[in-house]
Amino acid sequence: MVSPALSRTSTLVVAIVLFVTILSGCSGSEDSAPSFGVSSFSVVQDGSKLNVQYTTFGNVSGASLYSVSPTGEEIPLATLSNPSSISIESLNLQVGETVTLLLYAVSDDTLSAPSNAVSIIIQAYCNEPSNLRTEIGYLFWDSTIPEGAASYQVQYGTQGFSLGSGSIFTVNTPYTNNLTFQAGQYYDLYVRSFCSNAQEFSDWVGPHTYFSQSNQNVCTAPTNVGYSVVDNFFGEPVGAEFTWTDVGNSDNYEYNLVVNGQSPNASAIEQGTSPTITYLSLVQNTEYDFYVRTRCIDGTYTAWVGPLNVNIGN
Repeated sequence: MVSPALSRTSTLVVAIVLFVTILSGCSGSEDSAPSFGVSSFSVVQDGSKLNVQYTTFGNVSGASLYSVSPTGEEIPLATLSNPSSISIESLNLQVGETVTLLLYAVSDDTLSAPSNAVSIIIQAYCNEPSNLRTEIGYLFWDSTIPEGAASYQVQYGTQGFSLGSGSIFTVNTPYTNNLTFQAGQYYDLYVRSFCSNAQEFSDWVGPHTYFSQSNQNVCTAPTNVGYSVVDNFFGEPVGAEFTWTDVGNSDNYEYNLVVNGQSPNASAIEQGTSPTITYLSLVQNTEYDFYVRTRCIDGTYTAWVGPLNVNIGN
């Protein structure tokens, strides 16, 4: 027969063992909880880029973005240190492709458990220009868009200007010299493509920084306007060659030669890109007046310079 005291002792021992077992189980559950990982993860396409947003917990040094193939293989795409915008082209993703993405947090070269999976369909987008460069006052860039299928916007300003505050114009070719530069000044230049109303604009590419050693397309009136008589083979005066100086290097002019005492004749105004023009078949011992002005890059004009009185003699 077991004594009541021994029975109570056995019951107490069993209770202690159960308590220790339960406590150990709870402690083990806490130890197995992840110490770092991904709290949230989302991906949205923005034109030619994927905007990757995520948050992590624990001691995390970065994150690794993976795609999941139809067979379930996980393929590394990019290493991230912060929420990022990533070029779709750099990820080798194709328009129309449905891609499933995962994110892993990284701590001491160890990956966490994967994030929730995000699936998106890559929509058509407008490719960015590339390889911006300047040569003799021209801005060039490369484009993967077929010629005639897109236009381009150029934006520029003095070095360090903020996008949106610069001078903007549109061209249909992957180059332009429609840029106004002051001598001795640094400029930042950006370009973006426009593909269609559906695909809209690409992102801006730049800045490409350019130092202008001389004025370009600075709208100044011609100076030092003069002429020299042009003779024929027999030494007879038959015309006049006019020259002028353009310190703004605009290379776009209008000029007019009229009968003495007349103003420029709108129906007979001529245009040229060189600061010189020759008129032949002039009448000897006849008075003429010559006018010239600069056509500015924005389509406006300087005042006419003239009249310069001309007589080729006899």
